[in-house]
Amino acid sequence: MKSIAAVGVVGVLSGFCGVACGDGEADVTEKVGAGGRASSSNTGGAPDTGGSAPLGGVAAGGSASGGVVTATFGGFEAGAGRSAEGGSTPAPSGGRAANGGSRSAETGGAGSGECEPMPVPESLVFDGDFEVANAEDIEEARKYTEITGALQISVAELELPMLARIGGDLSSSGTTSVRLPALTEVGGSIYYYLDEAIEVLDLRNLRSVGDQFWVHRNLALRELQIDALVEVGTDFQVSANLKLPDCFLEVVDTRLPVLHTMAPEGCTCTRSCGAVSVACE
Repeated sequence: MKSIAAVGVVGVLSGFCGVACGDGEADVTEKVGAGGRASSSNTGGAPDTGGSAPLGGVAAGGSASGGVVTATFGGFEAGAGRSAEGGSTPAPSGGRAANGGSRSAETGGAGSGECEPMPVPESLVFDGDFEVANAEDIEEARKYTEITGALQISVAELELPMLARIGGDLSSSGTTSVRLPALTEVGGSIYYYLDEAIEVLDLRNLRSVGDQFWVHRNLALRELQIDALVEVGTDFQVSANLKLPDCFLEVVDTRLPVLHTMAPEGCTCTRSCGAVSVACE
């Protein structure tokens, strides 16, 4: 276990990548409309195509043919975010979407009532900055529920199941997988830009970041768990992670301005117990 000086995060690049990085953006379409119940108490009307029965009753299952709404680069969808082709659509509860993709729940998805609560370990605080550089550091770090300073990671993979708070910055170097499933608060920044190694960033219970949250142009990133994130102090950007399925961003997109970019097609997300799993064709 090693204590190190606080790791500074270069936040000044946040305004620089838009045109300069040359990201290839793709138009995305949103399918709209679905069948439903008519408001009248009368029964027995034939259903209109894609809507409800004109005189009441329950429509016989027609779905709206609907048009498409095209989002240009950097555009944000109003409401519940956007569904990429073949992806999933956020909804208040689980189930299947009419177009065949799976419908993801905004708060836990199907089976959320069956989820076991997170364990509450005895509080153990490390005072200062902590660098995880070897196997001994990993074992040491796994004991703590809070690190008051920065957490710097320089091992291939790291999972800390009890760590709930980091007072400073969270960063890694040469790390492929970071899993901090109990983490709820980072006082400093989370900054990943042109990181060639990072593939998994699991922060499924993270609710607030004191400074900036910047995950841009990490070309190996394929999993990003941030459904619980609601508050970022200064700058939020998630963009140009070309291997990251767009459906990972559907829930956070309802709260923070995600900058959608081209993502793998034919991927479906399923949300359960606060975590996202993905299946791609």
